[in-house]
Amino acid sequence: MFSIAQHILFEVPTRLIFRIGQAVMIYFDALKWVPQGRIRWQASFEQAARVGVESIPMVVILAMIGGGVLSLQLCHNLGSSGGDAYVGALVALATVREIAPIFTALALTARNGTAIASELAHMSISDQVDAMKVLQVCPSRYLVLPRVLACLLMTPLLSIIAATTAIISGMVVAKMDVDMHYSFFMTSIYNYLKPNDLGQMMVKGLVFGVLLGMVSVQYGMTAKGGSRDVGLAAMKTAVWVSVTVLLADLGLTWIFRTLS
Repeated sequence: MFSIAQHILFEVPTRLIFRIGQAVMIYFDALKWVPQGRIRWQASFEQAARVGVESIPMVVILAMIGGGVLSLQLCHNLGSSGGDAYVGALVALATVREIAPIFTALALTARNGTAIASELAHMSISDQVDAMKVLQVCPSRYLVLPRVLACLLMTPLLSIIAATTAIISGMVVAKMDVDMHYSFFMTSIYNYLKPNDLGQMMVKGLVFGVLLGMVSVQYGMTAKGGSRDVGLAAMKTAVWVSVTVLLADLGLTWIFRTLS
């Protein structure tokens, strides 16, 4: 019983703090090349295409479903009480502030975060990273930097696509469900959606992109063992990126609410 308590109270927090410090060091060790202008542009564009362009279908599908379901629920609950004028505004506000950045981050975690972690883990376990160091090739510049830049830049851009898709989906569902005219829906959005809401979405997208890149490369670059550990790196990436994204969303929402 004492050993279990000791593990929970001491070993788990110690490992967590070590992991956080390790992730921050790996991340900023890669970013130090940016001010020097030593960015591998071709590799960065290739990673941006993998993280961004190839993820558009998945992000669009998730946003379409999320926006449609939200609109359907709001039409059902507000329509009976004369709240039709607020359906468009609530769909847009919920989408821009929460649904778009969170859905985008979780979609990229499932598709790209696990892929980055498993790819780097395989290279670490098969001694390819050590071979690069022997040849005086910096792994943080050649392997880590293109991936973290892709995650950092593509997450907010995909959030914009997700928000647009979800709002259009919600508008179409409102038209089909309660015959709400498109102009009525858009007028509601115009009256209540503010530039600050769009700014919140972009800030959340940037923060989520940082977390996605940081956790993915950390578990990939520090993997040791055999092929089983490649799968563990991908699994841990999916779990911890999801947890940190949701915790960050809670914290950012609290901060934005306090500042508003």
